[in-house]
Amino acid sequence: MTVTSNTGYWIRHAQPNVEIWSKYAALEERGEPYRGHAGMREWRAEIDRNFELHEVFAEDVRDVGGKVLVLGTVHFRGKASSIEMRHPFGWVCEMRDGALSRMFFYSSHAEAREAVGVVD
Repeated sequence: MTVTSNTGYWIRHAQPNVEIWSKYAALEERGEPYRGHAGMREWRAEIDRNFELHEVFAEDVRDVGGKVLVLGTVHFRGKASSIEMRHPFGWVCEMRDGALSRMFFYSSHAEAREAVGVVD
């Protein structure tokens, strides 16, 4: 399943004080999460600044003890380098009242599974 990049969709399904702990923040030497709906817009703007192609495919989505574990693949091409890659990713999403409250990014399926204690 392709994950939408529509920022409005993400904001409609997120708590006002949402936190996004993104690997992309490292590109900007941010070191802290994107916070709130404005932070979500900034997160998406940084992706758009750094990548001319950025597609996310969720291949395994499961509820793990009140958190949502998403394992998939990201397909991207850098703007500066024009290097194109496919890379596994993992997200761990915390929900509150049916809306996203925190999302953590991981560079591998194993890392994300370990973060929620899932052993396959």
